[in-house]
Amino acid sequence: RQLHTFLKRDAADTPAKQDVHQRLNYPEGTAGRIMTTGFVRLNTGISIGDALGVVRQTDPNVDIPGDLYVVESEETNKASKNRLLGVVSIRDLLMCDPGQPVEEVMTTEVISVAAGVDEEDAAALLSKYKFTTLPVTDKDGYLVGVIPADDLMPVVVGRLRHLYSRAVGTDAETMERLSP
Repeated sequence: RQLHTFLKRDAADTPAKQDVHQRLNYPEGTAGRIMTTGFVRLNTGISIGDALGVVRQTDPNVDIPGDLYVVESEETNKASKNRLLGVVSIRDLLMCDPGQPVEEVMTTEVISVAAGVDEEDAAALLSKYKFTTLPVTDKDGYLVGVIPADDLMPVVVGRLRHLYSRAVGTDAETMERLSP
């Protein structure tokens, strides 16, 4: 509902509006609905110095995740898609030689979720591995967005509240079945 209100209020075709349009293609309660398309993509073959330059070119007023995603662009009949090859943190880039290729420091075993996965499953995965962001892919394995850990916190808190309520018997459904 909030996404639809945003679209009506903002008449300009901004990156934020495009992000909202893309997320509305996914059902509520899924990873695709809570992801963001506002993250840094690095093309293969780029040096660490060039990657840091890409980060410097981002809008300082826009909060971007600390993980950068190395992708290989593939042209399809309709649009360009990004095949996820690896992930590297900004911190890792700062610790390396600027002339070194990003491929030498990126992690290639990237754990991701499909856009249609339940948001609670995505939260559990993010929590299990202690990631700061979780990449989201489409059914063909192309990178479509990321979920920052901050955006999954309400999901985690809601799940914990539900589990706690059930454990202590304050769940509304449980309370209806109990006698005084």
